[in-house]
Amino acid sequence: MLRDMLGRAYGASASVQKLTREPLPAAAGLCGSTESAHLGEPTITTKTHLSSLAVVAAAACLVTGCSKSTKTPSAAAQGAAATAGAGQAAVAALGGGGGGGVLDVSKQCKAIKPADAHALMKATLSAVVINPLECDFADGTMKVNIRLDDVAHKQYTLLATPAPGHELTGVGDQAYWFEPAEGHTTPWIESYKGSVACEVSAADPPDTTIPYTGAGIYTITDSDAAAYAAKEGGLCSDVFSVGR
Repeated sequence: MLRDMLGRAYGASASVQKLTREPLPAAAGLCGSTESAHLGEPTITTKTHLSSLAVVAAAACLVTGCSKSTKTPSAAAQGAAATAGAGQAAVAALGGGGGGGVLDVSKQCKAIKPADAHALMKATLSAVVINPLECDFADGTMKVNIRLDDVAHKQYTLLATPAPGHELTGVGDQAYWFEPAEGHTTPWIESYKGSVACEVSAADPPDTTIPYTGAGIYTITDSDAAAYAAKEGGLCSDVFSVGR
């Protein structure tokens, strides 16, 4: 999908730059935990380019001891604990836990109000999954992509330039919405406030709350698309409310 092609490529580039600029923190803090999110305790995951860092983090946890239990856990339990701990450690090493690193958007993901997220999808949403540069809902079918260091508004310009958009007022400094397939798909929004860029892309019907007609090939009116885009703007307004 266009969302994955553009968003993943953009995020991967920023992640590689970050990894080459900043030293890793001491191993003593690699087994930390995260605070509770609005939609439940967040699951911290990482992208493929973080795999080597995750291995180091897992090894550090095994050496220093991440469990207070005196019992020897099963092999499966050890594997699950190492995977979860490594994921948290990798994000923490990149400035995670709300520490201000440009890849860490945990604070912004946690700021998204449950009511705003639920208004976009029919299914009851489980916990938000926090990735570097991204908040995932509904098994990743709804994504909020965030850049904290986009001073020149490159993400906004990158996606605004080729697509005919509609102005979306009341969201950040500037925002617009567009449909990947005009009249047939759920709209996306692009916005920014200061150096923070925010993009929302949701699943297509019938999973979303947007009205539509047809089956397989859906038809969505301009007025319904505009109303849904305004709801998506609520997520970015939540993100902007906590700043960088």
